[in-house]
Amino acid sequence: MKLQKGHQPSIIGGDGEVFYEAQNQGIGAPQFEDMVNMKTSHVLLIEPRQYLTFHFFPSPPHLNLNSFLLQLPAETLYSWDPNSTYIHEPPYFKNMTMDPPGPHGVKDAYCLLNFGDSITTDHISPAGSIHKDSPAAKYLLERGVERKDFNSYGSRRGNDEVMARGTFANIRLLNKLLNGEVGPMTIHIPTGEKLYVFDAATVSYVPLKQGMFLFTAFELFKWQNILHSI
Repeated sequence: MKLQKGHQPSIIGGDGEVFYEAQNQGIGAPQFEDMVNMKTSHVLLIEPRQYLTFHFFPSPPHLNLNSFLLQLPAETLYSWDPNSTYIHEPPYFKNMTMDPPGPHGVKDAYCLLNFGDSITTDHISPAGSIHKDSPAAKYLLERGVERKDFNSYGSRRGNDEVMARGTFANIRLLNKLLNGEVGPMTIHIPTGEKLYVFDAATVSYVPLKQGMFLFTAFELFKWQNILHSI
């Protein structure tokens, strides 16, 4: 691709090192094209576009950079924002003692989920979009987050409240309690009601202090282990 006179090249999907080096040496468009030919491994695509200098280099003097500075609190510990839907103080270490209570027995527990083979970490904790009717969506809507701003589970991993509601929220989850139906639902065994997994666990079982367990079969995390070995 030929570079038009008076345009600076835009590097798309490549390494900005070539452009930076050309600018530092005062090299114009024709010479720049020769440099790219010598360093083709650095650049995937060159597109002629008009750019301003501050797109690539320190901003011009008239731009007030102080307007972009973050205000830092005086405290040495992180100050949790209770209104944040992205970062939330997790409850895991609250009321923790130096002497753990140890495991407790399981009695009269109900099956929360019954899986077959090849359950992956993405089934357990998905990173994709948040479904509009899911418990996580309800949580966000109650806190003033519009549907267009739900983002994804992956982007909200800093909020344990969202991720707890996203546990087993994969839309391709195959739970044998649903007799072939696919999705992030389960059956509340005492009532036979079909519920989201989070609702079944926290709304139906936990308040009554009823234990829960999961059935899973062979090849748990199989695909993750394969990917990690490559």
